[in-house]
Amino acid sequence: MKLSEEKEIKKITNDFTTAVKAFNSRDYKKSLENFEKIENDYKSSEFLSVLEIVRKAISYANICRSKLTPVTAKPKTDEDYINEIVFSLNENDLDLADKYFSVLSKKKFSSPFLDYLKSIYFLKNDDTEKSLEWLEKCVKADNTFKITANNEPDFEPLFEDPKFNEIIE
Repeated sequence: MKLSEEKEIKKITNDFTTAVKAFNSRDYKKSLENFEKIENDYKSSEFLSVLEIVRKAISYANICRSKLTPVTAKPKTDEDYINEIVFSLNENDLDLADKYFSVLSKKKFSSPFLDYLKSIYFLKNDDTEKSLEWLEKCVKADNTFKITANNEPDFEPLFEDPKFNEIIE
């Protein structure tokens, strides 16, 4: 490795590390600026090792752009709303889940799976009593939810709860 290549690698590595630190702290704006600077400063490098880091910086920059301007799809069907509720609960975005529950409620949509999701929602909101009420409702409508609930990591805090065990037995 030539001396100038070593210097360039050392410099780009320091710049890349700074950008990744911003990325890891979820400061996507600052991170994007740093990754774009790497691309602009080193895109004409004659060294393949440096260009490889530039390619990684470009990939990270694309991720930053997507984080800064997320694409939001509007749910159209009841199934879309259900999927959005599942996603929201998985992301622990309870306000968004609540919004979608409201939409389905206004549409008079009901299903045992929706009741199951409401049970998880209330558990995540620290309302065990309502959580168990919705779980019981969904299990009465569809017995297979006993197995699902018994294997649901979200219900782990209730695995020792007598009422929970009564519902899933």
